[in-house]
Amino acid sequence: MTDNDLKMFVDIVSNYFAKVVDEAPLLDEPVIEFTPPKLLDYSGFIQISGSDDGCVYITMPRDFAVSFLRRTGEMASDDALLSDFVGEMASTIASNARERFGGQFKISVPRTLVGGQQPPFSVPGTRFVLPIRWDGRTAHLGIGVFSSVEAVKAS
Repeated sequence: MTDNDLKMFVDIVSNYFAKVVDEAPLLDEPVIEFTPPKLLDYSGFIQISGSDDGCVYITMPRDFAVSFLRRTGEMASDDALLSDFVGEMASTIASNARERFGGQFKISVPRTLVGGQQPPFSVPGTRFVLPIRWDGRTAHLGIGVFSSVEAVKAS
């Protein structure tokens, strides 16, 4: 993953918030994580395959998800709706990245987790994590995407 790739994800998140809630988030500097992901109340994962391997995920506390949905006019806040929401957000971010990376960047359907549980599938051991601050709350976008060549070198 290059600096330009990381900037692309920053732009995608900023544009998503601007379009959906008419307010850009504050994006802190991405950090590199080498430990299992620190998952919050709701997490949406998209697995990546093809010319690149890994995953993209978003994880957020309940109050972030509820506040975001309320800003869009949705007043319900049950677990099923919030879980669907984070899965859809992860899918939208990955789909926008796919438009830029091309058709060889294959994305899965979203998989969601509730309650901070770890995923039942492999997550890259090295990931960029982008803190997303919005409405006094913080979510995190995890980006663990490596070209197939990089993945072979790492193993």
